[in-house]
Amino acid sequence: MIDIHSHILPGIDDGPGNIEKTLLMIEQALEKGIHHIIATPHHQTRKYTQEAIEIVEAVNQLNLLMSETGRDMTIYTGQEIRMHGELVQNLKKYIDLPLVCPSGPYVLIELPTDNIPLFTEKVFYHMLTEGYQPIIAHPERNMELIRNPEKLYQFVNQGVMTQLTASSITGSFGRKIQAFSKAIVDANLTHFIASDAHNTTVRNFQLQEAYETIQSRTGTSKYFQQNALSVIQGTPIFLKPPRPVDESNVMTRFRSVLKRV
Repeated sequence: MIDIHSHILPGIDDGPGNIEKTLLMIEQALEKGIHHIIATPHHQTRKYTQEAIEIVEAVNQLNLLMSETGRDMTIYTGQEIRMHGELVQNLKKYIDLPLVCPSGPYVLIELPTDNIPLFTEKVFYHMLTEGYQPIIAHPERNMELIRNPEKLYQFVNQGVMTQLTASSITGSFGRKIQAFSKAIVDANLTHFIASDAHNTTVRNFQLQEAYETIQSRTGTSKYFQQNALSVIQGTPIFLKPPRPVDESNVMTRFRSVLKRV
């Protein structure tokens, strides 16, 4: 399996604090059948701004260690980039990194937890016209998208892709986030499942469990696995036609609860 979103590099962001903890994460990933991981440390947040060269060097060192210790694991470069107005310019300057390679089209973008910046649609349009493919990380945990799933449909209809967190699908973030995640899958509003792993305990690798949940529900887990492979290979992805989220009773209750929080 391929994991396109993880915080596995030691001492860089809020992932593992040292190489020993990184190796524990890698062992857990291998046990769960994951052999390809894109390292996506937080970038352009108030707390974390990573130099591209530092990420490349850290990934190279980790891959060398994998080879020296005989571990069947390949790590790739990337970033989880907080949405900002200079994204296209920074991608061209090698300040912000696409997934896998500097010239690759796929870019993992994180929205703020509680809102969507006013310039977001404009930035997405600019990225798409310049040949970049934006991927929204964990949209199921953005409060504005939860309250207004029509906005997520508009983004996907524009050509933006999304990535759900595996543990959201399995229920580790609670039943409300799980319900919204499943509704997003049902509406063809997501294209990737990834771990967003930070450690081996509360934020670990649940990719296989998520695929099993989706397979039993919709029979479409292979679609997401093929899309992850396309990111590694830098090839185009077949997009299923998106639909607005079905606002069933459970989703209506979910949103009404959030409005009272």
